[in-house]
Amino acid sequence: MGHGSAVTNPWANLPRTGPFVLPEDRLLVNAINRTAKPDYQVVLEVLPVPFLGSLESAKVILLAKNPGIVKQDFEIFHSSNVNDKDYVVQNRRTLTFESMPPFFYLGRKFSHTMGYKWWSDRLADVVRRCGHDRVAAKLMCIQYFPYHSKKYRDSNPIIPSQRYSFDLNRSPGETRMSCSVAHGGLIGASV
Repeated sequence: MGHGSAVTNPWANLPRTGPFVLPEDRLLVNAINRTAKPDYQVVLEVLPVPFLGSLESAKVILLAKNPGIVKQDFEIFHSSNVNDKDYVVQNRRTLTFESMPPFFYLGRKFSHTMGYKWWSDRLADVVRRCGHDRVAAKLMCIQYFPYHSKKYRDSNPIIPSQRYSFDLNRSPGETRMSCSVAHGGLIGASV
């Protein structure tokens, strides 16, 4: 449990080696991949990103569909570069809310990655107003579907691990602003 959720965090049990899928999700994820066109298939060769940031420090929670994937993500995951290795370590640590910074995609040493570039582009105004380090520490993103795919598919079934993300979004605590993010940018907000 912990981190404001009444549901136990399943991500601490993610296998240490690929395929990176939780045992409780495996059956449904395999079913998705049997029927999905290649761009919509769930990618299990890199670590999933069900959420970014820390619920304890977040002032704003972004709600997104699912993490995308590009060729560079595979390259970084298998790279021997020190910063790339740390990127993978922080990706693993984010699954238990231990990454540094909490919104690790905004870690300055990861500025060469697509994750950094994607989020920096979309958060440029917020970073300008609030400061880079503050945004990296006070922002959280909860993904609706935790696994990577090239494109999002609305017709995916609910998988067991999503219960944890749904519960995180409902966690009691101080008032936070929640915003929905589409692949192109912000699509809605509520407090």
